[in-house]
Amino acid sequence: MLPDTVVADERTRSRLGGDGLEKMLACLWSGDCQGCGQGLGREPPALLVDDLGVLTRASLHHSACRVPAWNDSSLITTSKAGLLTWRTVTVLLPFQARGAEIRIAGLLV
Repeated sequence: MLPDTVVADERTRSRLGGDGLEKMLACLWSGDCQGCGQGLGREPPALLVDDLGVLTRASLHHSACRVPAWNDSSLITTSKAGLLTWRTVTVLLPFQARGAEIRIAGLLV
């Protein structure tokens, strides 16, 4: 997906830069809106980035469902749509290795 095929706010574009935005969009594909669960259609989807400090997630939405934004507050809004049957989130899991704490990324479904 190319940067001009999504609607991204100015803060997201400045935080990621052109190369960063392009690399992130290469990992996303438009399928269903992550807000309502309906197909995204032909209109460019809105890019929402949730920055939690230790991890960042990006999602695509209809512009009417979510505005494009870089969200660095602790408030994350998830879908209430009955159409979505599962959700994933990445987490950092703490472990002990030779007396030192390490964190390993995990995927929670």
